[in-house]
Amino acid sequence: GRRLVGAAEQHLAVAQAAMEIRAPSDGTVLRVDRRAGQLLTGEPAIHMGDLSTMYVVSQVYEGDLLGLRPGMTARIENATLGAPLNGTIEDISRLIDTRARLGEVRIRLDNPVPANRLVGMEVEVVIAR
Repeated sequence: GRRLVGAAEQHLAVAQAAMEIRAPSDGTVLRVDRRAGQLLTGEPAIHMGDLSTMYVVSQVYEGDLLGLRPGMTARIENATLGAPLNGTIEDISRLIDTRARLGEVRIRLDNPVPANRLVGMEVEVVIAR
C-alpha cells in the first residue's frame, strides 16, 4: 500500500516536470506556438524577448554605410507610434547583402516605450549626419 502510493507520487512528479517549460532567462512572452497537450518538436514553442531595451535594425545602402559611425543619432518614425522616437547607432554591420546592396545598422532606442508594444513593426529611420 504505502510503497504503491510513494511510487505513484514519484510518477506524478516526473510527469508534471516533463510538462513544465522553463525559460533560460527572464523576459516577456511574445508568441506561443504550442498549446497544452501538444508535443514539443525541434521548433520553438514560445518566443520570448527582453523588452527593457529596444533596437531598430535599419537597412542602409552600401554607399552610405562608410559615412556612419557608432554614436550617431537617429530618429525613428511610424504613424502608429505617434511621436518620433530617438536612438543611437550602436553597431554597423560589415556584411553587405550583395543582391540588394544593403547593410544593417543597429540602433538602440533611447526609450523602449511604446516600441516594446509592437515588436517587429516597419519604421522609417532618419540618421543625423
